[in-house]
Amino acid sequence: QMPEEVRNASSKVTPTMFPPTPQEADDLGLHHCIRVLPHLQNTGGFFVALFEKVKEVDTKAEAAPPPAESNGAAPAQAVGAEEGVNDAAAASTPPPKRAKRSQGADGEDAPPGKEKVVRSDKVLHGKGEVGGSLDKLFTVKREVLEHLRDFYGIDESKLSLDQLVSRSETSKSIYIVSERILRILKDDFQSKLNVVNTGIRAFELVSYKGFECEYRFCQEALPALVHQGLVTKQIVRVPVSDLILLHQRRQKLQVSEFTDETERRCLEARPGCVAFVCELDESTAPNKPNTEGASHAPSAAPRVHTFVCSAVLSQKRSMDIMASKIESNGFLIWIGSLGFSATRRTA
Repeated sequence: QMPEEVRNASSKVTPTMFPPTPQEADDLGLHHCIRVLPHLQNTGGFFVALFEKVKEVDTKAEAAPPPAESNGAAPAQAVGAEEGVNDAAAASTPPPKRAKRSQGADGEDAPPGKEKVVRSDKVLHGKGEVGGSLDKLFTVKREVLEHLRDFYGIDESKLSLDQLVSRSETSKSIYIVSERILRILKDDFQSKLNVVNTGIRAFELVSYKGFECEYRFCQEALPALVHQGLVTKQIVRVPVSDLILLHQRRQKLQVSEFTDETERRCLEARPGCVAFVCELDESTAPNKPNTEGASHAPSAAPRVHTFVCSAVLSQKRSMDIMASKIESNGFLIWIGSLGFSATRRTA
């Protein structure tokens, strides 16, 4: 609980960040909403509500005239008229160009002395330059897609290879777009739609030396790839103790330090990127989670969490986690609050 004087004194803490009174909650119909607090699911904070459109919106209503200038200057329309600029010409003046979006790994220029490696076939949708303010999407070469399918076991009955796209001809990242979005983009063959951002990053080229597949999982799409069964290979299901050990050690963790079953599954995987998957039932936690403060959330049974993170399995059978230290620390703090700990095999 935050003291009342702190609530009022801090400019970053506003009254709307706290639950209202029961009467206010009832008047606002907050029983139809859900507030997800960060400590309950090891996530960010969310407020979920459903809005219903009850009538059509009049899009032809005239905009209100701009307020008069208070400094005595002539209105803008009069100034334009004196200079011979009519309203039509002013309206057709294009807005200033947005700053060019940083390309990063997508479309990144090759270092001096190296040629760009083209991994895309053709433009799927979009006009203009790569890395601009709008997304320009490309199809990925078939041999690259088939290689990903064979290595990670992509189930084409659930995920069509056509849904994997890139944002430049030399992009190191491959994105997933939904079937409906893909259909819209293909039908818009004149690229009249301005796509600001679409797709979720699924794979990234990292150039592992000596590995069969040079692409790794990206954390953004990994939970969906696993939960929906879109990939069937390079998945290692582990107990929570082994996942804790991976987050604690982070690098050069020998698979022999895991439990017997996890070691066996690691040895069955091919060197390269693997997905560690752990299902955790809160009812098995030594310390029961604190749900105090979960206002307007329906009561429910203890939750089952599924944690997914990527790691690199080397040819020497050691593991390097691909999560950031911040992610690892957040997971360890939360999982430690439930009383779980890593277990290591004894010689």
